Amino acid sequence: MIRNKLLITPSKYAFSRLYSTSTPKPARLHVGQCEVLKKVFDVEEVKLFSQLSTDSNPIHLDKEYASTTRFKHPIVHGLLTASLLSAVVGTKLPGEGSIYVKQVLNFKAPVFVGDEVTATVTVKSIEKEKKFVTMSTVCTVVGGKGAKTEKEERLVIDGEAVIYIPHLSTE
Repeated sequence: MIRNKLLITPSKYAFSRLYSTSTPKPARLHVGQCEVLKKVFDVEEVKLFSQLSTDSNPIHLDKEYASTTRFKHPIVHGLLTASLLSAVVGTKLPGEGSIYVKQVLNFKAPVFVGDEVTATVTVKSIEKEKKFVTMSTVCTVVGGKGAKTEKEERLVIDGEAVIYIPHLSTE
């Protein structure tokens, strides 16, 4: 049964989510299983995140200020980039009903507006009795302003998450 539909359309963004009152299907996971999400952040999304988070650091918003830093260009908020990992966990692997218990993030390199970020979540270990899954959480960018070549892959976030999955199958 569908209880509510939320549709937010600020400018060109459209987010839609159907909330279900049904119990999620049992999650069947295996070590090595992974899911990926790709996203390009634009200036408007960085501004929107700045407003939502109240992080108005000029390194993210002011081209003139950023040009005086070692990055030379505004950088995307690290937690905005990391939010893609949450999106993978909450919608793909393991998906609906999963609950973050812990997330370690190591920020390795900046993400610039216009970079395509690839967020990858991979199952590392499963504690079936406790219903905890440990996952590798990585974000990379290929090419872009921070790369030496257009084909160079840069690690921008490296980390690990522990997820509680109430509907984890013990089979």
